[in-house]
Amino acid sequence: MYLSRIQASSQTDQLRRLAHIAGGGQYRIHQALWNLFDRDPDASRDFLYRQEGQADKLSFLVLSKREPNNNEGLWSVQTKAFAPRLKVGQRLRFSVRVNPVIKRRDESGKQVRHDLVMDLRKRSGEAERSQAELVQQATRQWLSTRAEANGFTVHANSLIGEAYRQWRFKGKGGRSICFSTIDCAGLLTVADIERFQALLFSGLGPAKAFGCGLFLIRPD
Repeated sequence: MYLSRIQASSQTDQLRRLAHIAGGGQYRIHQALWNLFDRDPDASRDFLYRQEGQADKLSFLVLSKREPNNNEGLWSVQTKAFAPRLKVGQRLRFSVRVNPVIKRRDESGKQVRHDLVMDLRKRSGEAERSQAELVQQATRQWLSTRAEANGFTVHANSLIGEAYRQWRFKGKGGRSICFSTIDCAGLLTVADIERFQALLFSGLGPAKAFGCGLFLIRPD
């Protein structure tokens, strides 16, 4: 695996192209990042990313199976091998952008995804809770239900959920795409190396194609 920091090139004509990409929403950004890898028509997406800027300050962290190239000269790319040494009981600081959803069946019995923050708002009453409180509750609820299956335990008192945002843009064929994100950070303990490593390499939760799920870690 490779972990790369990908930033906007400083050349004026490239900055104009990047501003155009950023203005096209997450679908166009995903396409631009995919172009950093040799295209295989039979391959599925094999990278995760997290956006850290807008327009001429566009910047990304990208975790990929293949090393990115920069044939178009659109980006400044810094890449290093990613092979963390993990052990059971290890404490790590983490940061992840997630798409917090909850599934419920509709009247026809079909499972439908709901924005967890909006779902909590409807159930608690808008006047009773601030959005910051709802985002924090959604963070605790969403991560705690996924920790064990992904090989870690989370220190509940360390959790911070912030930067809640709703995204709306046009995807392939003009299809409308809507989803929400929360930036989560906190402290965890590794409980199962195999499961936790799988989490790092494959990401957490839905909307990975649009910049969610990349689990960033560092020693406590």
